Parts: sequence; structure tokens; C-alpha cells
Amino acid sequence: MAKPHQTKGIFQPHVPSEPSSGPSFGEAAYVHDGMDIVFTAATEGKGGMFDYNVYQMSDVTGAEIVALTHQTGMIDEMSVGRDGTIFISGGGHHYSLNPQSRAIEQD
Repeated sequence: MAKPHQTKGIFQPHVPSEPSSGPSFGEAAYVHDGMDIVFTAATEGKGGMFDYNVYQMSDVTGAEIVALTHQTGMIDEMSVGRDGTIFISGGGHHYSLNPQSRAIEQD
């Protein structure tokens, strides 16, 4: 018998060096025709400050979380272009990230 009111679990990814208080996420978007998700998440930085980076994971399996950036400081905004390029703004700078090669270019 089906249980339509049964609570479903929600996958909450964990990233290396995440804050001891638990995961802290920023923005998220689909890439690769909806097969993967890119998202920003905090890691413990120096002096009690957080560093935010961009991560990618499979939307299908939820496995293999990969860090696409290794920056310090905040990410103010992240968006994904039609071609899959990830655009990042933070610290007064604008970057574009190719998720395939993981090459970052400052705009």
C-alpha cells in the first residue's frame, strides 16, 4: 500500500573542511542538461572566516562531489551560461570557469 504522506529524505552534500556547525550553502544551478549540479559552499578559512568555493556533483547519483575552485573569501554570485560556463563574482572581481577543464579566467 502506498504511503503518500510519508516523509522523504533530502540529500544534503558535505564538502571537505565544511564549518563545524554544518554545511553552509550559497547558490546552486543545473549543468550538463540537468545531469549535474554546481553549488557554492563554505569551508573553514583562517581566523574564523569562511571561504566559499564552487563544487559539482551528479544530480543522478548524488556522488562524487568535486571542488571546481580553491579560492579564499566570499562568492557574491554564481550563475551558469547556456554553454555550461560558470560565472562567479566575489571580492569585487568577476571570473568565468570552464567546468570541463576547470580553467578560471578573470573577466
